[in-house]
Amino acid sequence: MSEFRIDQITNQTGTGGPNVAGITTFTGSSGLVLPSGSTSGREGAQFGNENIVRDGLYFHIDAKYSYPTKQSPANGGYIRDLAGNNDLSIHGRPTWDSDDGEGSIVFDDSVGDDQQFAQADRIVIDGDLQKFSVTFWYMLTGGTNGGRGGLFERRPRTYYNGWSFGQGGSSNWSFNVSCADDASTNYVYCIFPFPPSRDGTTWYCDSVSVDRTDATVEYRVITPYRNGVDIKGTSGQSYTFNGTVKEPNTMDFEYRKPMCLAGRRDDANPQILPMKFGAVQIYNRILTPEEHLQNFNALKHRFGY
Repeated sequence: MSEFRIDQITNQTGTGGPNVAGITTFTGSSGLVLPSGSTSGREGAQFGNENIVRDGLYFHIDAKYSYPTKQSPANGGYIRDLAGNNDLSIHGRPTWDSDDGEGSIVFDDSVGDDQQFAQADRIVIDGDLQKFSVTFWYMLTGGTNGGRGGLFERRPRTYYNGWSFGQGGSSNWSFNVSCADDASTNYVYCIFPFPPSRDGTTWYCDSVSVDRTDATVEYRVITPYRNGVDIKGTSGQSYTFNGTVKEPNTMDFEYRKPMCLAGRRDDANPQILPMKFGAVQIYNRILTPEEHLQNFNALKHRFGY
């Protein structure tokens, strides 16, 4: 396959080359392809100048770019999925802080009908999730009295078919995958060290790669990372599992509730966790250790590292 680039054309600032916004790339077998520097529509806003991993990126929220007007969203508005697949509807009027990490989405400690959270319009990735990766930048702001929440895409009642990432218990910060149904409970909890700071002073970047096809032992299903470093087996990290989350058991998307930011939308006891979100990326593949580190390095300057 041959490729022809128009390298001699310049934009209005006099800059030329194949990576300049608006300069196209022609590929013989696939027609017109936008170059990596394009800033048209959501594709351009999806990355900005950040060097995050792009291959397999299926869902992407970045507070720096998700509110282009830099205004607090109104109840009933949306947080844009910059990958263009799945926007999140807003509940309870969370705010946008322009001074925090070059932009953060703030979910306060509110109760009742004013609970602040955002929820996807549909399941982020349809089907039986076998391999995927999740990364998110967050800051806890509710002290030791926070509720339950983080990223939750699971059935809203027992048994909790699906996945969640965040605080599921009073002292439990974990990533969980569950293939439960009405007759059985099959799950793996990957316990993270609980974030030391919960008073709104420290950002964390937690991420995982999930491989439910691994044919060895259950704890290898989930690989945990904090700030780009594999923390498996370190102090405070452990696994709890019951049954198996491998085939033939499934993480049936028909039972999962669309992903919720900051809240745990259980039927019996919905809660929110006071926190700030900086960015969330979900991939439909396994990220390598080097890619987890790349995602941390891409945004660390914005969050105090």
